[in-house]
Amino acid sequence: MGKVMRLAHEGHTYAVSVDSQGEQVTLKVEKDGVTLPSTDARVQALEPWLLIHLDGRSYRCVSARDKEGVWVSVDGRSSHLKFKVAAGREDHAPVTSGTDVRAPMTGTVIKIMVEPGAVVAPGSLVAAMEAMKMEYRLEAQIDGKVARVLCKPGDMVDVGALLVEISPLSPA
Repeated sequence: MGKVMRLAHEGHTYAVSVDSQGEQVTLKVEKDGVTLPSTDARVQALEPWLLIHLDGRSYRCVSARDKEGVWVSVDGRSSHLKFKVAAGREDHAPVTSGTDVRAPMTGTVIKIMVEPGAVVAPGSLVAAMEAMKMEYRLEAQIDGKVARVLCKPGDMVDVGALLVEISPLSPA
């Protein structure tokens, strides 16, 4: 088994390991302590992209690691997976609630779709940016209200830069 990476995303915890032999890759995942069926895939490295062939479909992916976790973009949709830190370890930033919308890569903000006070739901498009000649859709991960927009179209931003801050909606 390969090295296990522990991550958190949208209230779930994951333990992920990847075993590879050439282009053949086996992905092993535990979600909230439950082992999911192993998946076999074929991976082609086309710098900086990975082309993953899985169950008869192909996915174009890129990832970038920052101090808090890993940004993963699959077919233009990006997510930030936070490192899950074991008790007593402080070598990574603590897991947060996922309220922030951050740049998945270094690039240029091309559009902001929200303003402070706007109400968003998971999957709501809040911004778009361009990096490496690809457009990235940046979406809200929670039900919330936009607290701050910290960028504007044309801004060059670094990977992990805070673009939009969303405050969770209070339960009724």
